[in-house]
Amino acid sequence: MKTLIRAVAPVVALVLALAGCSSSGSSSSSDGHNDADVEFASEMVPHHEQALRMVAMTRGRDLSPQLEGLTQQIRAAQAPEIRTMEGWLDDWGEEADDDGHMMDGDGGMMNGSGGMMGGQGGWRWMTGRDFHRLGGAPAQAFEDMWLRMMIRHHQGAVAMSRDEVEHGEFPASIALAQHIEDSQQAEIEQMRRMLAD
Repeated sequence: MKTLIRAVAPVVALVLALAGCSSSGSSSSSDGHNDADVEFASEMVPHHEQALRMVAMTRGRDLSPQLEGLTQQIRAAQAPEIRTMEGWLDDWGEEADDDGHMMDGDGGMMNGSGGMMGGQGGWRWMTGRDFHRLGGAPAQAFEDMWLRMMIRHHQGAVAMSRDEVEHGEFPASIALAQHIEDSQQAEIEQMRRMLAD
């Protein structure tokens, strides 16, 4: 547990620093942005909100200390990131894409034309069916199910972040995307170790 706390502290500090720098930077008209920046922020906000919903589903559960620490880590990182990205979207006159897509039964995200935007190789979203299964999981199965679902969800955020690093223009957004990629990839490895124990 002490090792986890030591690992979390610098991540939280970096996120808060990014949020502060990004918020002030987002109001600067000299920093340009492009469609990739808008897509990243508008998609990552609801994606992060899903992760926080998954964290909320652990309340009242008998969790291992490792999972308890991980949920705190995710909440501490993603809540300020949401506020930062919402600030950028507000500055840009855009909104988060709360209902612009529908999610299919297999966990992929479908665009308005019916094309697949999810699955194993791309963005990974939780579906209503996923949340229902997780909420109804018995105590002995809940933690492993939560970890497996969060790994897939994190893989989606990593893919989205890599796309922003490659195609974005807004410096603060690119920096946040790189941070999300690095931190969530580290959490994926942490969760895989937890499943293996």
